[in-house]
Amino acid sequence: MIKLTVITAGQEVDTHTLEEGDTVIGRSRSCDIRLQAPDISRSHLKLTVAGEKISAENMGRNRSRLNDKPIEGIADISPGDVIQVGEGTSLRIEAAPDAEEAPASDTGDDDQAAVNTIREVTPEPSVEDNADVTGEDALPDPASADADLTSAATGEDIGPPADSEATRAHETMDAVSSSYIHQTMARGGDDFHTMAMQTRAVSPEEIEFLREAEQKRTRNRLLLGLSIVIPVAALAIIFRPKPLPPETVIEWPKDAAGEYLDGYEPAPSGGFAGGGYDINYPATRGAEVTPTVDGLAISCLIGRKRDVTLRLTLSEQRDNRFLTMNRADTLREWMKEISNSEGHWNFDKPYPMLSFIGDANGIPAMTVSYHLEHEGSWFGWASFFRHGNRRIVLRAEVPAVDRIRAEDITGANFLRLSPDFVASHWESSGEIPKASATETLEQIQAGLARMAPATWAEIENLIVGVLTKAAATDRADLQRQAQDLLLELRRRQNKWFHSQALARDNAIAEGNEKRATRITKYARAVFSNTEDYRYFQVRKW
Repeated sequence: MIKLTVITAGQEVDTHTLEEGDTVIGRSRSCDIRLQAPDISRSHLKLTVAGEKISAENMGRNRSRLNDKPIEGIADISPGDVIQVGEGTSLRIEAAPDAEEAPASDTGDDDQAAVNTIREVTPEPSVEDNADVTGEDALPDPASADADLTSAATGEDIGPPADSEATRAHETMDAVSSSYIHQTMARGGDDFHTMAMQTRAVSPEEIEFLREAEQKRTRNRLLLGLSIVIPVAALAIIFRPKPLPPETVIEWPKDAAGEYLDGYEPAPSGGFAGGGYDINYPATRGAEVTPTVDGLAISCLIGRKRDVTLRLTLSEQRDNRFLTMNRADTLREWMKEISNSEGHWNFDKPYPMLSFIGDANGIPAMTVSYHLEHEGSWFGWASFFRHGNRRIVLRAEVPAVDRIRAEDITGANFLRLSPDFVASHWESSGEIPKASATETLEQIQAGLARMAPATWAEIENLIVGVLTKAAATDRADLQRQAQDLLLELRRRQNKWFHSQALARDNAIAEGNEKRATRITKYARAVFSNTEDYRYFQVRKW
């Protein structure tokens, strides 16, 4: 058995068992093992177990390293190896001993004795043929007959027992009586009616023999019943339905076929199909979607027994004031506004690391946890990001008593962003170019024509400045021109980034470490903005 240990920030946080076949690791809920770090691809790494052989293969844009060496193609893995899949996330492969098999259930000594007793063979009786008795000597003594008649008058009835020896004795007695009756009928005597009732008396030894035979039959029946009941009871105990283990972690609900129950609700400003975004929520039975003043609210039940309430609340506001504020100030203003609403709010400090939501380069977002006392006690996470002059906040909360079990699912990404929404994303830095919009656009176009990656960061700041001015002055034509230039810049950035990653991989494969180092340094200089996800990617090279 192969054991995989997840290590984050030097701490072992989780352990998994690798089964025979493929195991996919990544951020996507469809992966076999999910890792939540932002620098993990949706489908990041595939591990394959074939007998005693283990291999690894990269699946996403983010590269993995085996014992500090990049994984190229399919790499063989040995127990004790460590795979780096993120800046602070590693996977350690270990061989674990197989669980001991449970000893097979067997019957006890008493059961075996019962089986042996059942199999005991009783000898068949050997009934001797009785010859007809003739002559005067075969007739019973009259005095003895009178005694037997007296015994018969008591009403005692001794029937033929089932035991073989008793049966033989009874048959012998019947033969003697039958012979005597026949002799009496032959004589034609008047005392036939009396002599026909004559039988031999049963001795005390025969009575004791019959009693022991009956006890033996009873004992055999009892042992036979026990030999059947005990194994059946043992099998019922062994194979009885075992109760499910306690649900310590609430996962995304699935249907009977094991498929995730996904529901999608388009945002009021435009859904995924129209170039906007959707809210992805657990579509369990009874889920409710309710419009609100500035967004919408969704309530559904999660957990194995569907006994935990999950509430999702989307708030989206447009205000040109956000164009002159930085991201942290915009989040603090939202926290202050909602704290003045119903209930008592208690916010923790915002998480210091940015998360990136959406595909491709993603959109930078901030997260903060909170407690709410209103119509019960609730724990939740708020995800916050900006898009032009829009402030978008999504809250996910569960009852506080279920925080430990449901903390992972409340921290999940509930937004499905369209590629157009991600590509057109921009946030104001508060800086507006001093030159006219026309001059700035000409400067941007000239910079893009030169194809100089080192100037791209400056060009992006100029484009965002023009977009800020256009939004503040409601210049839709100016905003469209600046938006087109932004899309062209990002197209070139993506193309150049992937070409540099490929060139670096080829240099490493050829053993040209100097060229690989030069490519890495140049890429780090081009992607120097910490709000660009590629900044973190090139620093893993």
